[in-house]
Amino acid sequence: MNPLYTPLARLSEIAVSITDGDHQAPPKAASGVPFLTIAAINNSYLAIDRATRYVPEAYFSALKPDRKPQIGDVLFSVTGSIAIPAIVDDPRPFTFQRHIAIIRPDPKLVDTRFLWYALQTTDIKEQARAVATGTAQPTIQLSGLRNFKLPLPPLPEQRRMLAKIDSLTGKSRRARDPLDHIPRLVEKYKQAVLATAFRGDLTR
Repeated sequence: MNPLYTPLARLSEIAVSITDGDHQAPPKAASGVPFLTIAAINNSYLAIDRATRYVPEAYFSALKPDRKPQIGDVLFSVTGSIAIPAIVDDPRPFTFQRHIAIIRPDPKLVDTRFLWYALQTTDIKEQARAVATGTAQPTIQLSGLRNFKLPLPPLPEQRRMLAKIDSLTGKSRRARDPLDHIPRLVEKYKQAVLATAFRGDLTR
């Protein structure tokens, strides 16, 4: 086998669980646990404060454990504006409906931030479009999401990739270049680092 070969893994193989929100409209409450829509993750970052409604705490407590987001989970939009990932990095409880999937990575196999970056790649977006049903409101079924394939370097290699991406981002911030194309260049470099490492060529 080529020592630089990076194997592909199905998402289901590197996750403890992959599920989505309730398929029934939850009860409303004047206060309680925030109920999120895709608007709360549409820039790939979680923003619980964007919630405009709440559900009773009793409703949230009754949810299955894999439907209760926890630190390190990755949210992934599966209806409408599909293929937007966001890391759960806020300890406050919240819930959502089936428009958002919740992926709980296996920490022995994949770094949460590596998975988050990988789910932003062009390849994953193409897989999302390929399995989505419907046109007015595309929907990714959980069976399709579980079968997404992504390269899986060993954990030490994942973390080296993340360090390189962090270095690129840090250099961009320190430069303080006012030109508005800088963020696009950084994103381009991030994708290049990921693509190179996915091929197994990131050796230094």
